[in-house]
Amino acid sequence: MDLKKAVSGVLAAAIVAGTATSSLPSVSAATEKAAVPTVSVDPTIRYQTLEGWGTSLAWFANIIGGWTEDYNGNGRPDREDIAELIYSPEYLNMNIVRYNIGGGDDPTHDHIKRCEATVPGWKASADAELDPTADANQIWFLEQANEWRDDVINEVFSNTPPYYMTVSGCASGAVNANDNNLRDDQYDDFAQYLAEVTQWLDNHLYENYGNHIDYIEPINEPDTNYWAAYSTKQEGCHFDSGEKQSLIYRETLNALADLGLDHIQITGTDETSVDHAINSFNKLESDVKEAMPVISTHTYGANNRQVLSDLAASYDKGLWMSEVCHGGGPHDPESMQATASFTFANSIKEDLKTLQSTAWVDWQVVDSEYELLKWDQNWGLIHAVYEADDQPVPGYHDNLLDENGEKLDWVPGTGTWHIGKQFYTLMQYSKYLKAGYTMIDIGNNDMVAAVSPNGDELVIVANNSGAAQQQYLNLSAFPGAVKAEMYRTTDSESCELVNTLTVSGNVLPVELAQGSVTTFVITGKDGASLYDNENGTIKRVNSGVVTNSDTAALGATTNNKFEYSGSWKRYTSQSGAYQADVQGTTTPGSSVTFRFDGDRAVVTGNTEATGGKLTYTIDGGEAVALDTYTETKLYGQVLVDTGYLPEGSHTITITMTEGSTGGTSSPIITVDEALVYSGEVKDSSTPPLVPGISAFDGSILIAFNPVEGAENYTIRYGTVSDASQWTESITTETSPAVIKGLENGVPCYFTVQASIPGETTVPTAVFTATPNAVEDSNVYYFVDSGVSNPFDVSTTSSGMYSSNLEQPYGEDPVTGKLWGYNADTASGTSAGMDAWDSVRYDDQDTAGKGIQYTFELEPGEYTVEVGLYDPWQNGGRYQDVIVQGETVATRQLGITRNQIVAKGVVAEGENAMTVEIVRSAGVTDQYQDPVVSYVKISEYDPDAIASINAPNAIISPAGQLPDMPEQVTVTTISGGERLANVTWEMSLDQFMTPYSVVMVTGTVEGVENKLTAKITVMPEMPLYFVDSGIREGETSDLHNLVSSAFPELLNRDTPDQAYTEGSWGYIASDVGAYYNESGNAYNNGWYAYSGKDITYKFQLPAGTYELNAGFHEWWNVARNMDVSVDYVDAEGNPQTTLVLDNIFINGSSDQDIMSTGTFTLPADGEISVRVHKAPGEKNDPVVSWLAISCSEGALKELRNLISEASVLNEDDYTPGTWAALQTALEAARTAASGIDSAAMAAAADELSAKLEALIPAADFSELAKAIADAEKYAESDYTEESWGVFADALAKANEVNDNAEATQEDVDAAVKALNDAIAGLEEYAAPNKTLLQKTYEHALTLSTEGITDSAKAYFEKVLAEAKAVLDDSKATQEEVDTAWNNLLEGIWGLGITQGDKTMLEQLITKAEDMVANENKYVQINWQQLLDALEAAKAVMEDVDALTADVEAASEDLLNAILAQRFKADKSNLEDLISKAESIDLSKYTEESVAVFQAAFKAANAVLADESLSEDDQDVVDNAVSELNAAIENLSVKDDASDSDDGNDKDDSSKPDDNKNDTSSTPSDPSETGDMTPYALAAAVVALSAAAMLVLKQKARI
Repeated sequence: MDLKKAVSGVLAAAIVAGTATSSLPSVSAATEKAAVPTVSVDPTIRYQTLEGWGTSLAWFANIIGGWTEDYNGNGRPDREDIAELIYSPEYLNMNIVRYNIGGGDDPTHDHIKRCEATVPGWKASADAELDPTADANQIWFLEQANEWRDDVINEVFSNTPPYYMTVSGCASGAVNANDNNLRDDQYDDFAQYLAEVTQWLDNHLYENYGNHIDYIEPINEPDTNYWAAYSTKQEGCHFDSGEKQSLIYRETLNALADLGLDHIQITGTDETSVDHAINSFNKLESDVKEAMPVISTHTYGANNRQVLSDLAASYDKGLWMSEVCHGGGPHDPESMQATASFTFANSIKEDLKTLQSTAWVDWQVVDSEYELLKWDQNWGLIHAVYEADDQPVPGYHDNLLDENGEKLDWVPGTGTWHIGKQFYTLMQYSKYLKAGYTMIDIGNNDMVAAVSPNGDELVIVANNSGAAQQQYLNLSAFPGAVKAEMYRTTDSESCELVNTLTVSGNVLPVELAQGSVTTFVITGKDGASLYDNENGTIKRVNSGVVTNSDTAALGATTNNKFEYSGSWKRYTSQSGAYQADVQGTTTPGSSVTFRFDGDRAVVTGNTEATGGKLTYTIDGGEAVALDTYTETKLYGQVLVDTGYLPEGSHTITITMTEGSTGGTSSPIITVDEALVYSGEVKDSSTPPLVPGISAFDGSILIAFNPVEGAENYTIRYGTVSDASQWTESITTETSPAVIKGLENGVPCYFTVQASIPGETTVPTAVFTATPNAVEDSNVYYFVDSGVSNPFDVSTTSSGMYSSNLEQPYGEDPVTGKLWGYNADTASGTSAGMDAWDSVRYDDQDTAGKGIQYTFELEPGEYTVEVGLYDPWQNGGRYQDVIVQGETVATRQLGITRNQIVAKGVVAEGENAMTVEIVRSAGVTDQYQDPVVSYVKISEYDPDAIASINAPNAIISPAGQLPDMPEQVTVTTISGGERLANVTWEMSLDQFMTPYSVVMVTGTVEGVENKLTAKITVMPEMPLYFVDSGIREGETSDLHNLVSSAFPELLNRDTPDQAYTEGSWGYIASDVGAYYNESGNAYNNGWYAYSGKDITYKFQLPAGTYELNAGFHEWWNVARNMDVSVDYVDAEGNPQTTLVLDNIFINGSSDQDIMSTGTFTLPADGEISVRVHKAPGEKNDPVVSWLAISCSEGALKELRNLISEASVLNEDDYTPGTWAALQTALEAARTAASGIDSAAMAAAADELSAKLEALIPAADFSELAKAIADAEKYAESDYTEESWGVFADALAKANEVNDNAEATQEDVDAAVKALNDAIAGLEEYAAPNKTLLQKTYEHALTLSTEGITDSAKAYFEKVLAEAKAVLDDSKATQEEVDTAWNNLLEGIWGLGITQGDKTMLEQLITKAEDMVANENKYVQINWQQLLDALEAAKAVMEDVDALTADVEAASEDLLNAILAQRFKADKSNLEDLISKAESIDLSKYTEESVAVFQAAFKAANAVLADESLSEDDQDVVDNAVSELNAAIENLSVKDDASDSDDGNDKDDSSKPDDNKNDTSSTPSDPSETGDMTPYALAAAVVALSAAAMLVLKQKARI
């Protein structure tokens, strides 16, 4: 509703004129043709001013506050990164922090499994002192908030008292969760505890940051029934509403006052839901209500946000949304859907828009990654692994652990954290809707808007959980708007700047992507205000904001409130009312008074067929009568408009009178809201809005929204951008206008201006469009059904005959063709971003009725394409597509797009084609309106695809990608069939959850819309799938699917049964059935009788099992359930394992829940699976289905082997091994049907052995061929040896060929051996031994005296071999040649004599002596000596060493000896340095000491240099000289003498000159050792000259 227009009509004029009676005008639903819907944004209508955004620190800060490690490797502790993400204006921009004062549980308790939830108390016992260090981690995050934010708001709150103050002695709640758990004698003590902690924190913040604690909340979600003792989750405490809650608030106020903390205020009551908050606040005692400035609520349940908003306004209280979080699954933090980001965004939007809270606080920014993996869910904005040492909690996070209790490989470790989509979703709001911004009115329920304090920035946030859509923001109230930065979060974007838009003509077209949250930050030029800051403002006051005796008693004001007298009632579900509710009375004489301070007020209400009569007065003036009767119900109608009044307080009183124009016996009058004006709200004369421009062949269509009161519109245009040069114009009275006769490809510039009697509006901004020739002449019509702006198209036309995207049936404004939809039936539209997302629908609710399009066409054949898509995805739409009266398709619309392609024929004598989209037969449900996305008429293409044959239901194992077909069969519109390629879109993470159903989409080549295939994910090895509550003889779709996929399912033929001993089934006496014939496993099940459990018994062998269970709520009741398994262990002791815990159904009758857990059975036997109430739960459990799968153990191993053996083919193996396998397989199946683990293990061993022993059947064809070839050879043609090999190979081949059990390996080996033997056959020829004989005879004459041992041995060996060959009558020529060559080499080797090692021995002796005195030599060439010595010794030990070898070793060792150098002599230097160190330098002048110290330092450096040899002696001598000179030149200070006359120098510390004879040199190095280096050299030369000639190389013939 346009509020300003609503108050400017007939009523206002009548009132101002003083008319005593009036009647409401009728309202026409018709709108001017081509008006494009836009979203209005109005800065004059103001709501709450934001205080900011925040988070509680429970529980993440308890862990992350201690993260001083740099886990992510960016150079600073991770806790600092996370603090910045929370508090920085660049990210979440949070300035509100709620610090949790922990109570602390009994240290002997370990029931709380979430490590972050074990919040430490500040006192270990009642007598202990406060210990702030106990909660240092959380305090760190509190400090960070005060460090980052100048505008910080600090609140402290408590979940529970310390355990020693409770009734149960447990911090998680009472034994009965509905009972108060704070002992009656502890209320003042608990309040004192809170006050003392608060005082410490307040002082700490003030001393370090100059800030204080602002609020305290002593209770949290107090009036609920889930704070139970020994809970695994967290602290909590129940407080009854009314007296108990009032008492703790009162005691807290008293304790604060006693400590001088009067500046800290209470807030409350932080109930879990809005309804609880309303109830608790109303029951507070008066003094507490009065002392509470802010009502704070959680919105986990939020059906009555407006009621609480009205309540807060009635008592003049602030209103905070102080806690909420949302979650979903499966675990995928990058998915908007899986993270429930759209639910989250909608919750934020509703808290701002309906609750009108000034502060919005998240439960906790960070949540536990292990907790989320445990439940396969997503909660929190950031996910982090809290647990230390990479260790999930045994017995709690069991699905994250292996059989040894160790973390599974895929589970992340300590310190791992990542940001999820909820973070960016909140950032879309909190970063841009800043503290101090004021919420304003915006005409779209999925959007919120706010302006900055000085008006220089407009922020709009839009939620779009459905299909993509386009919206047009009407910014005519923001004439200064120039640009809009567009930030968006989707599955692929994370609060990113995706576009910068230009505001043109006061309209901002915006695209809202599918599944997105988008923020628009709109600014002007150079920071100027976007709107007239001098304009007045309007405050909206809902009719539920009241003044009464209680508000008055507490001192609340009466301004801007309604006071009711008589009998009035609140009516809800008023869809067109301000907050969907009104106050109404049917009792004449009942009245309502509205008081306000302002310049003007307007009161609205409903008019309807049962509308009654009333009178109203303004400031007690003359009563005016009004009749609220209208034929149809109209919302938001003006009842009273005061007009502008003198400044001051005013009253409006409305009283119901007798009578009814409509004749009803029980007339009613209603009040919706009051609009209070402060200052004058001006309406400016603005130009028309131009949201649509369509460029067509030689023409441009211009769609503009009408200006109220305009008589006509002038469009001026030209081909240049300068409007002063335009000479052309057209005038029109309606939209759209058409400029014709334009040149294609040439831009056209234009403006639109409205003419109103007495004035002309300013022209619009200059627009431009370029007409072009039609791009595709094969397309005659293209209709984008339901498009919000049918003229907002591209520069090419949508069809040869359609110049715009949609129109009601009539003449096309450009082409003149008749086409369009039947406006009498196709009444509804839903806009989107593309042709699929926008739809037109029909709401006649009659089978066979629907939408009809008609198109003018010549007789002939055409291709008709219709796009069907349900943006609401309710899954129940069945509709027919009819072309020329013939049904061409029937579709049930789901989540995918449906493209219908058919042949359409316009017969001779006809001139049009009709396309209808109607409800299928029998469909009359009001929510199943037929919808259409687009219609396209093209030239006939006989190969166009008409239909696709989708694959049948596919089953895929969990953890594997399904095997999808690469091609599908398609049918063309001419009736033919062909194969088309298909590309499937899927990822492994979709197929991880057993018993889930996954819809996979594929893109078919040549088809626009997606093909859908249904994949059912199955566990690896199901043993039982029990469809609970199924009647005997019936089954469900899911059970049928499981049993068909797994023949080994133990209840394959029986979905459910009552238990009998030794078998399986449910305990019939404890349960009742809920039955539905739909076939859906979730629609049937058991419910437990009062106080009973749902129990199933099964027979199982020892092992580890996975338990899956499905749950559904049929009666809209919230339930919290656990599932336990009872069994007897190996020692005979009864045991219970909690397998599934805290399965919470939130009361939604449409909610299906599947939960998974594991348990280990240590011994064979019977188990009981019990579905029972969780601790503290009052409602009995329900279950839809149960499934047990084998994870580990003898049964799994055996069934794996059975599966492996069952798919084998007999023809593939040898008869003997196959028969043995079948015997073992039969025994294995028998064992698998029982529960004897030992028998299973034995059967598995036997079956495994037989599988291992399987011999594949061989292919004998190649062997037979090889045998046939071999039989052609004759023995006499070949050598004896080669024929022997051949004969053996042939015999073996025949043996293998006759053996049916032969393996392929045997056959292949026989073939190869036989072929090799054939190839190796050698023809026989006598050898020539002449050369061998003569050489042998010569060798007998040779001597071996003086020959090396090795040469002699070799000669004797080859001589013997030659003799053997000569004597061998069967020797081959090759053997003869080899023996002759070997004998020749033996003869040649007789020339190798041993070398003389005398010289070498002398050098080795010398070198070893030098090594013994290593410290005398420098190290530079020392390794050379060691290497040469080692090589020389090796030669010395070699008895076969030749003269050349000895000579080379001697030469290398000599060179190494000659390369050595003695170390330089540093003895004098050492003495001088020693004496210099004893000099008392304090007696000498600074200049001489400086010279001395430099020389002293240099001398020490020379002394330390181990590389100095005798060749460097001058370096040492120079250091001695320099140091000696420096000592001699030391100059005594004038006042340093301590002799009798004061003039003599004391030189006692200087060394004696005679003791430093630097001319002396070390002894000649040639004097050391037994032989000088020169003598050694001479000896070596002499020896070398006399050496024998050495044979350098063997000669070969």
